[in-house]
Amino acid sequence: MLPMLTSMILVQYGASVLAIVCPQHLYPEDQGLTHAYAAVDALLSVVQQQNCSVILVTDSSISTLASLELWSSWGVAVFMVAESDHDSNVTQAQLCLVVDQARRNRCSVYIYLPYCPKGSPALQLASWTPTRGLVLTSHLPLFPDKFFKFIKRPTLLVASEEFQSQRAIMVADPDSPGSQRLSFVGAISEIIEYMATQANFSITYVRPPDRIWGNKRKDGSWSGMMGMVITGAADVALGPFGTTSIRSEVVDFSWPVNIDYLRILGGRGHQEVDPWSFLLPLTPLVWAATLAALLILSVMHDLLSSWFNYHAMKRHMSSTDNLSYIRILLQQDLLVPAYWWWEKLMLVVWMMAALVLTRSYSDSLISLLAVRNIPEPYESLRDVLDDSSVTMISQESSILSQHLQTVESGPFLEVKELEKVGRILYVPLGEFSRAADELVRPGHHVLIDITVNHRNLVAQDFSRTGRCDFYLSRETFLGFPFALIVKKNSPLAPMLFKR
Repeated sequence: MLPMLTSMILVQYGASVLAIVCPQHLYPEDQGLTHAYAAVDALLSVVQQQNCSVILVTDSSISTLASLELWSSWGVAVFMVAESDHDSNVTQAQLCLVVDQARRNRCSVYIYLPYCPKGSPALQLASWTPTRGLVLTSHLPLFPDKFFKFIKRPTLLVASEEFQSQRAIMVADPDSPGSQRLSFVGAISEIIEYMATQANFSITYVRPPDRIWGNKRKDGSWSGMMGMVITGAADVALGPFGTTSIRSEVVDFSWPVNIDYLRILGGRGHQEVDPWSFLLPLTPLVWAATLAALLILSVMHDLLSSWFNYHAMKRHMSSTDNLSYIRILLQQDLLVPAYWWWEKLMLVVWMMAALVLTRSYSDSLISLLAVRNIPEPYESLRDVLDDSSVTMISQESSILSQHLQTVESGPFLEVKELEKVGRILYVPLGEFSRAADELVRPGHHVLIDITVNHRNLVAQDFSRTGRCDFYLSRETFLGFPFALIVKKNSPLAPMLFKR
């Protein structure tokens, strides 16, 4: 039935063109015809013969037949099949008659290949004659998937920029200006090169003029690689880009190549002796449990003394006996003998527990005193917010800066307020190494970015200096999937998604 048509086909028969248009229920408000006219215009603009004609097969809902006058000099034939509201068999029979009339023509089927140079001719796929029927004239099927694997190897513009795990290089290329062309080395560039091999396209790398990933400006435009993809200056941008709701309105994301979180990178302090280090071998819970055990032993001792009806004697001896448990914990001698079996049992059990506890404490304390303490003061975002002497460094046009533009509550609203007092410094990603060396290492700045960038920065700094002067916070926040991007509704998106 005609409403089941799902595509628009352009064919040139002899010197004629046939356009089969999908029905109006797929393209409301005559958009189907609008697309058909544009497609036929594109094909006729490169056809050399001047005696072509146009045939449209559609339903009876055409309301803009006047537009066909554009091709009146070429010859126009319109086949209409009205859909029956009562009997679908009638529509089917009428469609068969129209198709039978169309089959009496000689025609050829052409296809335009995507991302080919402007002015490239259409590729002939098949021909139709009333005697021979449909004959394929190439190795391709009649309706090939033009985007899953490109038939001809086009060149796609890929936007990328340097960061800790992605390095820009110049490679020899005699066909490029200066016999060199831009390339990148890193994990993300390997992904797009794998896709290029699988989908049969070549790559030309381009860099954003402002050297940033891209954020939305106040006038609604976008900067960086985001802006290049939106305006068509690049077909794909590597990034990788954090997937946010604002970005998803203007670009399409591939499947995530990574999921990462923001963390704080701080400079380690100098070695120092902590005057409270004698408390560190045991955790607060162990200290509390030890004090609770002493209290419980004292209470049990008094209760058992009362139970055996030695009130007078125990009133005189209870304070001395209770202190015996503390003397054992402090590894002192025991002066008061135990008279009863239950006293001996309690003392033996407590001696064994105190022996394990004191041995563990003494060994751990020796280790702590042998190694000096290196302070790491900023373990959470709250630590940074509460210290007015520290300045935060973040990537320019990053997901954090984009998030701060829309935040309305919570700790990130406090971070947004720090911009007003100059406690946030935005730098390009390529300047992170210099910022870490000159600002973060002394301790008066911290660097906030995704974990993978921090780890690469710390590894490169250790390879260069042989020291470990930085640390990562225990707290993570603002987790995002990271992916490649293409223009919104780009036909490249399904290709990237599938791979």
